[in-house]
Amino acid sequence: MRAACHGDAMKFCSAVVSDDEARRACMKNHAAELSAACREAVTAQRRVEGKGDLETCRKLARDKYYIDGGRRLNDAVGPAVVRCMKNGPSAI
Repeated sequence: MRAACHGDAMKFCSAVVSDDEARRACMKNHAAELSAACREAVTAQRRVEGKGDLETCRKLARDKYYIDGGRRLNDAVGPAVVRCMKNGPSAI
């Protein structure tokens, strides 16, 4: 992940690159702007750590919170996605 994201870290977070916690927060703030290689590396790392990737978490949360008649409990989907991203799919 370091090799894939180094350029992004320097581009977006050079002021805090030596502070691990601040750099992680900065990279999360720029998640939508990261290079494809960095995003792929982050997704792979999350899988290794047991954390969920965004698309998988969204699908699992949407599937879980469908109720009769095809309606979705939208107020439950968002928090479930967040839990999944932090703790892995089993957190949904």
